[in-house]
Amino acid sequence: MVVSKEKFFELLEQGREDNSWDYKRDLKIKPNESFYQLLKDILAFSNTEGGHLVLGVEDKEHKLIGVTNQIDEAELGSKIQTTLGYSINIKLLYFKHECDGETKTLGLLYIPKSNQLNLSPKDLTGQKGAIIQANIPYVRRNTQSVLADKDDYEKLLNRIQKQNNYEFKERDLEILIRNRDRLSIETRIYNYLTGDFKFTTNEFSHKLNWLYYSQHHYNKLEFGRLIGFEDHKIDDYFEGKASPTLEQILRISLICRVPADYFFRPTINDMYPIWQYPIISYSIIDKITNRDSFMFIEHEGKFFRDVLWELSKGIRLFINWVLSETPKDISSNPSDGHFFSPMSLYAHFYEWPVEKIDEFKEHLCFQHYKILELFDTSENVDEILSSLIFLPEDLTCRVIIESIKEINIKNGKPQVKLHFLEEIKNKQYNRREYRNLKLEISE
Repeated sequence: MVVSKEKFFELLEQGREDNSWDYKRDLKIKPNESFYQLLKDILAFSNTEGGHLVLGVEDKEHKLIGVTNQIDEAELGSKIQTTLGYSINIKLLYFKHECDGETKTLGLLYIPKSNQLNLSPKDLTGQKGAIIQANIPYVRRNTQSVLADKDDYEKLLNRIQKQNNYEFKERDLEILIRNRDRLSIETRIYNYLTGDFKFTTNEFSHKLNWLYYSQHHYNKLEFGRLIGFEDHKIDDYFEGKASPTLEQILRISLICRVPADYFFRPTINDMYPIWQYPIISYSIIDKITNRDSFMFIEHEGKFFRDVLWELSKGIRLFINWVLSETPKDISSNPSDGHFFSPMSLYAHFYEWPVEKIDEFKEHLCFQHYKILELFDTSENVDEILSSLIFLPEDLTCRVIIESIKEINIKNGKPQVKLHFLEEIKNKQYNRREYRNLKLEISE
């Protein structure tokens, strides 16, 4: 019963004005001075607890005199929108009523409590000066629409903060933590190399935290205010609980000097997928034996990801083998079938004595010293892949060129042969050197 004939008479029976309603004869949108007086009441009601304007009632004696001019609800709403630059929700009702032997038109205007602070962006003036002052809230106090004082500001602030702070329930937090856990470094590297990306608050918070910790000029409060975050929600943005506006994203991009699309593409720290750098993609493509097949690759991100993944797996196996202790009797230590087990490679050396195997290992360690130097402390394939990604571009290219012998594309997937694994399988002594920046391998 927001606006109805019954609500009208319920308020009329009160016999007095209140912070929640006021009596008026008419609503006027012309001239502007009359409209501004009405708009001040609408702003005040919306900023307080909402309320009604009871129309067709004499202000002092509260007698029914009827309205002399009806206005359309849509017309009033349009006038508010044009004046303020935003809309305020209103409900307007007119109805006929028999009183003292004549039919009178009465009305009721309802202004609901707003979820935001409604202000005028400019001074709205009449002949005697400003009727509504710019950027200052009006509230209802003592049955009048007046400028907010200190106590009003505190009430308004508490109300807006409470409305803007979504209270995360236990289930919400479980989902938030689960999604954050799924974005572990391993998963992030996998998605990053594939080139897959979905904009989520968790993804945004990862990028935001990286940019914040990479700069040294601002504390978190200053950083958040520069971006335009609300003070009471700054931590929510950093924790993946709040979604930014496009304006805030553009501000961060300018402040941190990252490309405008930084928040809409896969990155690790501030790096795009490494295969998108021409020198690295060329180093990989140059190893493909059937390059015509590369033209029919459906998802190039998956192709480059798989190549780098196979390279990292091979490096892990190679390091495990050359640093393992050679078994005294290889025949009594069969392979357990695990790819990373050194025994999977010892199977090629049944006829070799332990001393010769150790000598061969030393040769491989010398020829592939860079692999050991860069990755021997990495405990698993994910760590090797992560280290490979964060190397300088020229060093990444060197690892690719020295390690990959060839790539054959079969059914759209790369089959990667690595120099050090092929040398082990073939018990092959190769010499490696660079001439004019070109790797040359000789037996």
